[in-house]
Amino acid sequence: MQGDFQVAHWLVQPRLGTITGGDKAVRLEPKVMHVLVCLAEQSGNVVDKEQLIRTVWPDTFVSDDVLTKCISELRKSFDDDARDPRFIQTIPKVGYRLVAPVTLAQSLASSLPSQEATAESKPTSQAIMPKTFSAQSRVWLTAAVLALLAIFVYFLWLHSRSKTATGSRTMLAVLPFQNLSGNADQDYFSDGMTEELITRLGRLQPQKLGVIARTSSMTFKGSSKRVDEIGRQLGVDYVVEGSVRREGDRVRISAQLIQAKDQTHIWAEDYDRDVSHILQLQAEVAQAIVQEISRDLLAPTGPPAIPPAVNPQVHEAYLRGRFFWNKGTEEGYRTALQNFEQAMLRDPNYATAYAGRADTYNMLGYWMMAPPKEVFPLARANALKALELDPSLPEAHAALAYVKFEYDWDWQAAGQAFKRALELNPNSSVTHLWYGIYLGDQGRMEDAEREITAARTLDPLSLHVNMVFAAMLYMERKYDEAIGHLQKIVELDPGFQPSYHLLAALYEEKGQFPQGVEQSLRGLTLAGYSPSALEQLKDAFNAGGMQAYLRKEIELLEQQARHSYVSPVLIAMDYSSLHEKNRAFEWLEKAYQERSGWLLELKIDPVWDPLRSDPRFQDLMRRVGIPQ
Repeated sequence: MQGDFQVAHWLVQPRLGTITGGDKAVRLEPKVMHVLVCLAEQSGNVVDKEQLIRTVWPDTFVSDDVLTKCISELRKSFDDDARDPRFIQTIPKVGYRLVAPVTLAQSLASSLPSQEATAESKPTSQAIMPKTFSAQSRVWLTAAVLALLAIFVYFLWLHSRSKTATGSRTMLAVLPFQNLSGNADQDYFSDGMTEELITRLGRLQPQKLGVIARTSSMTFKGSSKRVDEIGRQLGVDYVVEGSVRREGDRVRISAQLIQAKDQTHIWAEDYDRDVSHILQLQAEVAQAIVQEISRDLLAPTGPPAIPPAVNPQVHEAYLRGRFFWNKGTEEGYRTALQNFEQAMLRDPNYATAYAGRADTYNMLGYWMMAPPKEVFPLARANALKALELDPSLPEAHAALAYVKFEYDWDWQAAGQAFKRALELNPNSSVTHLWYGIYLGDQGRMEDAEREITAARTLDPLSLHVNMVFAAMLYMERKYDEAIGHLQKIVELDPGFQPSYHLLAALYEEKGQFPQGVEQSLRGLTLAGYSPSALEQLKDAFNAGGMQAYLRKEIELLEQQARHSYVSPVLIAMDYSSLHEKNRAFEWLEKAYQERSGWLLELKIDPVWDPLRSDPRFQDLMRRVGIPQ
């Protein structure tokens, strides 16, 4: 339900947050309206409670009582009786059904092309949130991003000529734009504004301008830190701050450029427009881009092409996909796939959505959330489709490079693809990170350190980037240095699960088994292991030491593998630590058959040291194709 619709004789206007019937008008709270929209999208069908909660409160834990209260508010607004429902029927222990007829509001239906009206009336796999911003305002967002971009570049040029003349880069951070609309449901819109500015600025002149990645910038969402403190923490010269507010049909975006070291305000501007004046604003912005960017900073390469217009609904679906992708959880990745698919269905030629899906399948494989043979071929297909549509899209080149490395084990082709992705976007911290891992797995530690350091410069507060840096220290047998680095990561975020598993491996290599088991149990707790399983592991260690602990861990992993995916590499690692070579090679062969990317670390990971003298180990490295 993208626009207004009717439930029986009631006119529902999600954008305004109201329902109107006869001479009665009722204003609904945003979450209550969202529940109504979800029910209307599945009109006549039962919508279970879990689905409603997951859709309306995607990032928050809420009880059934909260949903029940929303349903009660809807019934009160519709003058409905739960005992004899004319609007909302309760299905005990299951969910709710909207029994009143739902139709597209006549005023809207008459203004839509017939094919769009037909598409909108069909239920989709993902409930769409009620729009507090109109579709026009999404177009305006893109125009505003480009306008801000032109002005930022111009003022950065004025204040950095001496610096760029010496060959060093000016560093910039775009802090999270504040959502001043009073509605948390619009956070994805303000976050999207932030991310688009980061992406566009990062691609303009990467040899002269370095832009901090989204992960580190978003760390300061809602922060009260001074700009100079943020500047020191991120290592930047300039900071962009901004806010988004909507009142009625007016949208205001405020932005300012600040010199970090002394908090000097270099430039500030407010954009206050009626959303109906979109076309005039786009023309104004396009002219500003040509006049400002084509001279000065970008003169050597000429002005960038103005990107073609994108269907606002397509762009919004993509923004929501990246919003969930950035959560870094399996549920987040699955939801991201749905949103990217929505964008592709609305515009089959939208290359960026295919690249987003490729990224998502890659991460499901990387974090061992799905079998490699299930997700990496899908990642390749989506990356190739994105490149077919846009051969210059750096994200697609990076995604394809990762598939060639992680799954195809085509080292030469992967290296070429990584280099091409970095040529197109040298400010991509993720590509620098993946390329660093690729180099490290070959034993090229100096080259790997260079790339991972570049990733840390662009994304200094990323937990994942810093963990990979610690992992590289572990591979180089710099155990104490790696432990110190990981302890800082734990201080930043005690809930970051991978750091505990790496700490456990480090302590085990140092022979400090009690400390290793303590860290391992912390990681398993965060991974959702049951209290019973954790107690079994504790008891095993207390009774028989590290060997008993590893055997119990193998037993639990094999039990888990009966109902969910478990990478064979994890079991092979435990058998290697137990010095049981035959069982270790048995599980390594299973990992080889499913093309587990973790085999790429055979050359450098200390966990495989007990197996290195065995001819079967050298044969496995040869089959994986690891350069000697």
